[in-house]
Amino acid sequence: MNNPQLLGQKSSPTRPLLIRLAQRLLPAPFRSWLRARRERDRRAVTPPGVHPDSRLGRATSIGFGTRINGPAFIQSEPGVPVSIGRYCAIAHNLRIRTHNHDTRYANVQVALQQRHGFPQLRIGHPVVIGNAVWIGDNVSILPGVTIGDGAVIGAGAVVTRDVPAFTVAAGVPARPLRPRFDESVSDALIEVSWWNWSTERIDRNRALFSTDLTSYAGDVRELVVP
Repeated sequence: MNNPQLLGQKSSPTRPLLIRLAQRLLPAPFRSWLRARRERDRRAVTPPGVHPDSRLGRATSIGFGTRINGPAFIQSEPGVPVSIGRYCAIAHNLRIRTHNHDTRYANVQVALQQRHGFPQLRIGHPVVIGNAVWIGDNVSILPGVTIGDGAVIGAGAVVTRDVPAFTVAAGVPARPLRPRFDESVSDALIEVSWWNWSTERIDRNRALFSTDLTSYAGDVRELVVP
């Protein structure tokens, strides 16, 4: 359970198209039955702690202990993955996009380009979300963004640029508002990396998880027990 969970499998790019064409030839009752079965299969592979109505791309990895409390849409595919770290707290309606449209051409619609054999418009970049990140409701994260460990993303934000570790960011586009802690505290938390501990060690470190670190005057590492 310490390893991220990678969702989905690689498949031929032509297979989904062939399946869709075949399904159109089926009577309506059979199409409804197939949709219901796909929905059951999708829910069956949803990782623990992830809302069952979430739609997760084939190259999405979610770390142990992370919870997604409402439906999420995460676009990913082999070569353009999305990585979410351990013990993140994610609210409703998270949307992560790994692709944008190339705006250098006369047309911006992918389907038209494909139909006529024109240059590809989709530009993809991976998205990385660190450990112990809190993401509020209705947040959108755009291609190529990295969110550092311990960051907080305010509700309704559109994240277009990287967010440093232990930074509160919000707005459209999202901008850093303030650090969560003094730099020495943030550095100590990154050093101890508690999110990589076993659940037993977390349980032993009640002092670390019960102390107000915004007013603590000592060295955070002094609160840690093996």
